[in-house]
Amino acid sequence: MNSIGVKFLRQKASFYLFILSGGLLLFNLAFSIRYMHGPMIDFRNRITGIRAWQAGYDPYFYKWKPSDPLSLLHPRELPNRIVNRTTATPSLLSLHAPLAGLYYPWARYAWWAGQFACLALIGGLFYLRAPPENKPGIIFLALGVFPAVPGWQMHLAVGQIYILYAAVLAAMFYFAHHPKASWQAGGTGILLGILIWLRPPWALLLLVLWAYRFFPVLKTTLMTLVCLAFISWAAGAVPAWKSYFAAMDEFSREQIGEMSYSDDPREDYGVEGLIEGTDFNDFSWLEWLKVDNASVQYAALRLFQWKMNKYQLGVGLLLASLLWLAWGRARAKASLAELLLLGFLWVIMAECFLPAPRHPYNFVQWFPILLAYWQNVEARKWQSFSFQLMLLGLLCSLGLMRWLPDGYTIGEFLLWLGLALYLIEERLLPNPASTSSQ
Repeated sequence: MNSIGVKFLRQKASFYLFILSGGLLLFNLAFSIRYMHGPMIDFRNRITGIRAWQAGYDPYFYKWKPSDPLSLLHPRELPNRIVNRTTATPSLLSLHAPLAGLYYPWARYAWWAGQFACLALIGGLFYLRAPPENKPGIIFLALGVFPAVPGWQMHLAVGQIYILYAAVLAAMFYFAHHPKASWQAGGTGILLGILIWLRPPWALLLLVLWAYRFFPVLKTTLMTLVCLAFISWAAGAVPAWKSYFAAMDEFSREQIGEMSYSDDPREDYGVEGLIEGTDFNDFSWLEWLKVDNASVQYAALRLFQWKMNKYQLGVGLLLASLLWLAWGRARAKASLAELLLLGFLWVIMAECFLPAPRHPYNFVQWFPILLAYWQNVEARKWQSFSFQLMLLGLLCSLGLMRWLPDGYTIGEFLLWLGLALYLIEERLLPNPASTSSQ
């Protein structure tokens, strides 16, 4: 068959794949509309946190009283607990300020749409950078596969925030592939600073940039963080940050079993019926979802009956990080996009060591990583062991192996291992423009 015939067949296949992806997206949109009417329990954490902060209360230690408005009440709160349910950073809480004044159902609808907007942004950014032969795969993954992932469905149901981090990471990849070194350093550095400001564990990427001598990106990131720190200071957010770290210390003590609380909040609060038009006792939307916990702490307790304290978790993370850096630094050179992959794997590893649950909704952070892999993969790589591991991991993460104990956790581990092997096999980009900026 001549080249014209091959091109025609490829275009026809791409068209039908696009139609299939659109159909799957519409189905998943219709299926997930019901989550707009659920309590979005984790989204409520952030809304009550920013409302309490705006009202002059401590967003992390505020406890609702019957004399307070119901808009500040989180009905699943534990009254005897020292901290409340708010775990977002002050910077992340501040992004919810436009939604804080809305009636809660309307705020839920807005964030439901916002999550899909972030997903569309992720797919669109990688589609723009992908070579023509890989664009159909980008469309199929972003529109057809990702919305069907149970972790994404759980993310929608509880109103989590990880898709926002994934969208920022996707934009970083977009700039990392820019042909101009100045745009690479500027765009990636500013976005990394924002990402660290929103979620501090991403600061691990600073060490990766320093180890590989990507100083222009590192400098831009640090300058961005200084500017954001000044804005926080000028806005009077320093006390909130101090309270945040104190609350996270208290929360970690709870997670490692140093303290526990009773858990019948509705009876303790004496609140009956709907609150802001929402039934916070309705968890029927979560019944079909399988809730795994991929944290190291949980695995140690379940497999070995070992209760790891925060110091043991810290030592474990330190040793794992030293091994990781030793392996990564031993490599001769790396592109900026490859460093983002290296840093991502390190951040995911660090998150597993945090004294906090790691549920399937965390998986959405893999969306830009899988698209970055597909964006540059060649057909001859499909038979590689790393590709097969990642494919198997994705199938597990799609819930297609529900019979497998801890299937989602195993799926993420296989993805992590497959991506690490891929980075060992060869560079993400053979001759990146970013090397000239070092």
